[in-house]
Amino acid sequence: MAPRHSWTVVSLVGALALGGPGHARAQEWTTESTDVPWPCEILVAPEHQDGCLAAQQALTDSDLAMLQRYATERAPAALTFLGSADYAPPLEWATRPPRVRALLEARFRLEVLRFLVFRDGVATDSDLHSVAPIDSKFRPDDRGRGLLMMATNYSNVNNAPAILLYSPVRDERRLIPLVIVPGRTLPYGWMQGWTFVPGDLVEVRQHGFRPRLTVAR
Repeated sequence: MAPRHSWTVVSLVGALALGGPGHARAQEWTTESTDVPWPCEILVAPEHQDGCLAAQQALTDSDLAMLQRYATERAPAALTFLGSADYAPPLEWATRPPRVRALLEARFRLEVLRFLVFRDGVATDSDLHSVAPIDSKFRPDDRGRGLLMMATNYSNVNNAPAILLYSPVRDERRLIPLVIVPGRTLPYGWMQGWTFVPGDLVEVRQHGFRPRLTVAR
């Protein structure tokens, strides 16, 4: 059973998708559902969540269309990878309501395409052929919630990569610096302040290497 959460929410009536006179109204509500992605589930009252989702969908689709046009001109190879199995949305999203699933998949595709444009349009300019030697795998987090990322250094030198996390469900980002000695694996998850769920994206950037993107599954 999903955990119950009590949120203080604000109905942003008059915001982009909702229309009407602008005013804010706070109320308490309790939900057992995690079907509505951030920020709709905590910032907008239940009766206005469809409008919130529609607004986010429109903005995300606009960003995606703009980035696709850029990729067509500057990094066309990136588009060939967008539908590959490595960068496919998680199967768990299939059970989400259609509107929520569409928004999550649009956010996911936008972030993957941003990475591919950077990898194939920017990093290639520096003739970087080797990917960052930090591999990220996932397993259930026995000590907390969600998944646990296990980051392994496969090189023979100490590595301090920049690791960028993005959650399409929460629409949240974080940059974490990790120092990983050769042959060692470092865990990162709920105990470190980030609850991984299927579909979260982990991008590893390190000087001298092409970036690497991994999907939490």
